[in-house]
Amino acid sequence: MNLLSTTELLKKLISFESLSTKEKEIADWLESYSRLLNNVSVSRIGDNILIRLQGNQNTELLFNTHLDVVPASPNHAYPAYDPFIKDGKVFGRGSTDAKGSLAAMLSALTAFTDSGYKSNHSLLFAFTVCEESYGDFNGASELKKDGYFNNVIAGVVGEPTSLAPCLAQKGILLIDIVLKGTSGHAARIAVEDNLLYQLPDYLLRLKEVDMIKSNPWIGPVKITPTRIIGGTANNMAPEEIKITVDIRTIPEVSSQEIISAIQQALPEAEIVVRSDRFKAVSTDSEHPITKVCKEISGKQAFGSPTCSDWAFLGDIPIIKIGPGHSEQSHTANESIELEQLEMGKELYLKLMQQF
Repeated sequence: MNLLSTTELLKKLISFESLSTKEKEIADWLESYSRLLNNVSVSRIGDNILIRLQGNQNTELLFNTHLDVVPASPNHAYPAYDPFIKDGKVFGRGSTDAKGSLAAMLSALTAFTDSGYKSNHSLLFAFTVCEESYGDFNGASELKKDGYFNNVIAGVVGEPTSLAPCLAQKGILLIDIVLKGTSGHAARIAVEDNLLYQLPDYLLRLKEVDMIKSNPWIGPVKITPTRIIGGTANNMAPEEIKITVDIRTIPEVSSQEIISAIQQALPEAEIVVRSDRFKAVSTDSEHPITKVCKEISGKQAFGSPTCSDWAFLGDIPIIKIGPGHSEQSHTANESIELEQLEMGKELYLKLMQQF
């Protein structure tokens, strides 16, 4: 096996259909490929791949991104896992989210090890599983819980940010609002007893919930109903209606504060928490990792409404930054610009040299 250019590396990574929980094949290849690099130690925990390069100090700078992708869209105009180049872009599932970051990080590490330069801090690369799933397992979370990041003092999470430094990202609180009423025959039940006719009032009260506080980078808490489930028969009014609500959280407001506010607005409802794993996070604008990322990128810092593995690295100062445009993530014809890919490699390389 030979070392690959950044573009060829990305094409190889895209060729693996690495859906969440099905990352073994890409992990097998990545483990073998990583052992070709000079002076690194490679370990595998499940299907998570860790690569470490000793620096002048044992403290570590973390480079993290994920191996998994979302399923291909039925609207793909071409095979999602057969990458190709057109109009200065690489097309394929995961090209932007986030195999572009993975290829750029690996290529930067290759250039760094070949240079013989020794970093101030040791470098730790964590390529992890199950970032795209809402399940109970997440690779980055498990590695942190098991102590693999105990020496990490700062880091970057590779996600498509157009190479601009992201200083904050919203978390996700997923709940069900359960409303109970009286079922009845459609021919006989009174209009005022039908839960479906009461829905607009419930939704209006939910819409008016205001957590007041706001984050300077990501704004206020955002409460979005996404699904309504109810009824068991065409000729019977429902006894129960369930409203699923996606809540994008901020560091300044706890999940319990949000739940209490919704419960106060809807006292007759039962609130069931489905997921509260993805925590809102932010990094101080004056932290050294922030300053060096801003200097290297030369771009304006921003906050992100979307989640990443950063949610599971909460107490580590992190900047989310990587090649590709977030608007391309999960799209039918996902692609990344070759220029972004090479600039991403250079950004990560400079970070290894300067932090």
